[in-house]
Amino acid sequence: MSTWENNLLITKYTDAADVARIKDYECISRMLEERFCEYGDNLALVDNGVNYTYKDLDGKVGALRKALIDKGIKAGDRVGVFYPNCADFVIASLAVITSGAVAVLLPYQLDEMTLFGCSMKYKIKGIISSTGLNDKLNFAYEKNPALIKIEADKVEQGY
Repeated sequence: MSTWENNLLITKYTDAADVARIKDYECISRMLEERFCEYGDNLALVDNGVNYTYKDLDGKVGALRKALIDKGIKAGDRVGVFYPNCADFVIASLAVITSGAVAVLLPYQLDEMTLFGCSMKYKIKGIISSTGLNDKLNFAYEKNPALIKIEADKVEQGY
């Protein structure tokens, strides 16, 4: 779809005043940075009774992004995100995306052989998960020693 066709669809289904407020960003990182600043103290998400503000997310995403870079993840690398549906999934996905890498979402229901197969097929450089979730990933780490293990729960805010 061309930019012109996309803009036509936006204006067809959106009020002109709303369209005028749409801002183009050079990348997702700039958009998130602005949202985190603008809505810092507002509630961003709730997970299992724990509230996260945009400021909380900004700190956690930033710390994990730094850990990714320190582990050797570079722009364009593919990084698996292996979590059930939870706040950590959101944080890990945003950290990968804002580092310039590509988030490969690995469904939590996958068995160890399929996880290993996905890591090879999609040329995944590393996988983000948490200590308690890594049992299913042990086979992939064993068979592919080059696969970078990123345990997000061990990354401290302000890392």
